[in-house]
Amino acid sequence: MSQFDETTHLERLMDSGLCVADPAFPDTVYWRSSANMSILSENKVDTPFPCAIIGQVVPDTHYGLVGDFNPDGRFKNKLVDVKSILTIKSPSFNLLSKNFEESITALKAIENEATTETDVNSFIGTGGTGNILKFATPFFEKRGKYESLAPEELNSFDSWPIPSDLKAEFTSLKSSHRFHPVKVYDQHQQLVSPSETNTKLDHALVQVLFNIKHFHIVKDKKDTFRAEATQVQILHESPTSSYVTSLQHNLTAGHFVDLTSVGKRRATSPARTTLASTSSNGPPSKKNKEDEDKDKTNRDATVG
Repeated sequence: MSQFDETTHLERLMDSGLCVADPAFPDTVYWRSSANMSILSENKVDTPFPCAIIGQVVPDTHYGLVGDFNPDGRFKNKLVDVKSILTIKSPSFNLLSKNFEESITALKAIENEATTETDVNSFIGTGGTGNILKFATPFFEKRGKYESLAPEELNSFDSWPIPSDLKAEFTSLKSSHRFHPVKVYDQHQQLVSPSETNTKLDHALVQVLFNIKHFHIVKDKKDTFRAEATQVQILHESPTSSYVTSLQHNLTAGHFVDLTSVGKRRATSPARTTLASTSSNGPPSKKNKEDEDKDKTNRDATVG
């Protein structure tokens, strides 16, 4: 095994043109009004801008088969309202940590452009170790009365390993909703099984692609910003998550686990890998000075 190469991953992130810490980021995007919200979009393309960031996953994560589904208790919700929840913090690697904090600064500036109220609900927060980002991505999307599901969307419904006690309710949603589970990939760009995502993501270093939405709730005089992940790739799996199975197996087999050797193995990482394709839209196009000036005059969000 080779040491984890943060420099290579950082260079790939910056070269993608999707990193929010890129100095060109503010002039690449604008807030585009869409229905009851605004979406951070790419200039000249008018499609959601696929932001990218690298961070370390913290325990407040609910991916897997049913996301944050909780039918009981104080924060109970319905299956149709389920979200995939992923929270990340600054990585423990110096260069990536610096990039993360620069990204936080850039994201706060972008939010400020669209903020009109003093009451703001942001996906940017603080935890015990500093700044955090929380991604909340709906599993389901209400579709139009005459819209039908494409074959691949039907396959997503039919192949999802939903628990048997939720199967009937889950299947019934096919008649009215789209199903968009966030795909999680490992270091080798292989799709992670939905039943394994929570374990794999635990404390892992990940690259997240995401869109940002802004809701101006006029009656409540409140601005809400939401980051929705579109893809997650594990760049470096946490030793604590990858050794649990091995430890249990060894205990069952009656083998002694040498904690010293485990500690040494924690200092290593999987071999260097290539990042998954960042976006079907490709990196943002370069603009000349005249185009930039025009774009800057049209970047204010108008949200009802």
